[in-house]
Amino acid sequence: MGSFYTATLYPYEKNEDVKKILKGRNFFICSKNDNYNLVSEEKMDEQNQADIKNFVKKLSATTEKPIITYMIHDSDVLWFSIYKKGKEIFILDNTDEYFSGGKFILKEKEDISKIFNIDKNLWKTEITKAKFEECIFADEFLMTLIKILKLPIWVEGIGYTYLSEDEDFMSNLKDAGVKIEKY
Repeated sequence: MGSFYTATLYPYEKNEDVKKILKGRNFFICSKNDNYNLVSEEKMDEQNQADIKNFVKKLSATTEKPIITYMIHDSDVLWFSIYKKGKEIFILDNTDEYFSGGKFILKEKEDISKIFNIDKNLWKTEITKAKFEECIFADEFLMTLIKILKLPIWVEGIGYTYLSEDEDFMSNLKDAGVKIEKY
């Protein structure tokens, strides 16, 4: 059995906006001394894409900085999206391809290399369907995306269910200097 988790990375200064949008819901905020925090909410961790998109759209409308959200399903499916100013500007999604033989989606609506100040050639050559298919697990490709975008690598594998049910997982994160707050 593979991994199942959903999380959103957002600029650390947006903590109060996250708490306001998710008020009355169960969620964790994880942080370390870098530019992004992670939030994972109980209902979103059930992998309802509409619920996730609604949250990310609201949160991204409050900032000029990009908001990143992703879902891993059984380590085979990766849904990875970047929002800015309330709009989706990048999507990589193999959900339909995996479950129903549909299309692999890879769309870039703004220049991601410019937004994240990364090498454009690296982005264009490494973020492809062929490179995704080279990975045994979707989690591997997620980490490739995170590393290329220069996002914090400590976010690997974090989801609401794991934080709620796996004491060793939480302990290892805390030992690595990750602050975990439950709401």
